[in-house]
Amino acid sequence: MDSPFQQRLHTNYAPTDDEIVSIRAHLVPHRDNLANLQKLIKDLSAQRDRLKDYVDAHEALVSPLRRMPHDIVQEIFLACLPNRNAVMSPIEAPLLLGRVCSGWRRIALSTPMLWSSLHIHLNFVLSSERRVSAVAEWLARAAACPLSLSVVAWRSIPIADLDLADTLMPVLADSTHRWRCVELLDLPRSCLSIFDRTTAPMLETIHVKSDEIIYPLHTMLGLSVRRVSLIHPDLGGFTQTLPLAWNRLTHLALVNEDASVRVAPTSVTFATIRRCPSLISLQFQMGRTGDGPTLSDEPVHLPFLRSLAIQTPFLAETSALHVVMQHLLMPELRRLELPATLLQQSNAVFLSPLTTGSPKLESLEVHLASFTLSSVSTTLRLFPSLCAIQIHDLHPHWDLPDPTLEYATAETLLPLLPDLAPSLQEVDIWDGQLDDSSMIMFTKKQQELKRLNVQVDRFRSQSGRTLEEQLADMGRELDVSVRYLEPWKGPTPWEGLEEIGNVPR
Repeated sequence: MDSPFQQRLHTNYAPTDDEIVSIRAHLVPHRDNLANLQKLIKDLSAQRDRLKDYVDAHEALVSPLRRMPHDIVQEIFLACLPNRNAVMSPIEAPLLLGRVCSGWRRIALSTPMLWSSLHIHLNFVLSSERRVSAVAEWLARAAACPLSLSVVAWRSIPIADLDLADTLMPVLADSTHRWRCVELLDLPRSCLSIFDRTTAPMLETIHVKSDEIIYPLHTMLGLSVRRVSLIHPDLGGFTQTLPLAWNRLTHLALVNEDASVRVAPTSVTFATIRRCPSLISLQFQMGRTGDGPTLSDEPVHLPFLRSLAIQTPFLAETSALHVVMQHLLMPELRRLELPATLLQQSNAVFLSPLTTGSPKLESLEVHLASFTLSSVSTTLRLFPSLCAIQIHDLHPHWDLPDPTLEYATAETLLPLLPDLAPSLQEVDIWDGQLDDSSMIMFTKKQQELKRLNVQVDRFRSQSGRTLEEQLADMGRELDVSVRYLEPWKGPTPWEGLEEIGNVPR
């Protein structure tokens, strides 16, 4: 467009008063034209939106999802469930699926399998009467489906919530005939007692952690149970009385976490293990040296065992652990979890019996306080097929038997791992002292590494680049997880999930 002021445009020229009047007069028809165009654009935009809504509504009618059979939609919904028990949260399936549209809500509510698992954190649920009612509705929606439940109470239940507990626990007790997998962790006596004289004929998996006498187990356990995990201060004689089909058990865990209580002698525990030749997974607790009779000369043969976890509520002696290893024949063992032990000699390679008895070992969990740097190096060389390691760095305060020796730590071990275990693909480290530079250097040298999980005892830094970002710059396909301390923000529906699942499903 031609302008009488063309030469003055886009300059620093300041017009005179007469020129200002002329400029404003010149702009009047152009402003009117601009307003007309704006109105036309607005009308066209509204027309476009109406047309788009019209087209979208018709396209929705012919969308493949609308024509998809309900049973296919149900299968898709089931695939959306988490790989652990569902929680009462609207941001996860199954509750999330009911918030998309009325059709999906109808399908979700009419699919009992969607509601066949539930994680219940009592401190969270009992803080609201609506949540207690929601648990009852949830279990009702599962209809006759076998149930997978986890019930956790990390802290004592406030007195104000006891009335709601009296409402909730009978609801759970009424569902025991449908229990297939149940985990009861740290429930108070008042909650456990409701399960007295209840039966669970469909029960296959049970995990109980309690300081109370677990009398309900005598009526709940039956021939269908294949997986048992008990964490209790006294498992000696009590365990022997349980009405289990021991020879059919595939997973067994017998653990005492209270160091002040006398642990069942290892010989008693081995007598139980001998009754379970079909075990695939075993977790048990060593007794103190000198408690009970010595182990018999005949070793325990576990031909199918793939995972073994040995624990103690105290620091074990390496010599006692060596004896235990000598009395277990596990030709198919793939994963071994060891307890923390007192280091008694500089070259304590107490795993040597496994080199011939368990040659297929692939995963090892160790406490570095049990080793010197020399002994842990020798131990790792015993297992050339090792592809996963979990490291606990205890940083002990007691003295070594020989002051000239050095404890193994994550800082000193990481630089050696690429040579000691070149096939390592997965590394987990629980260490409060390890710095980012050590982990970055390790990932550069460990070429086969696919996953690195680190837990540090510090809060996440609010400045600088995170470890994940620094490792991402290396350009490798590496699954990295770094967990920091988090301030507690009150109970949530997810609380306690990290404690469940000790018995594989």
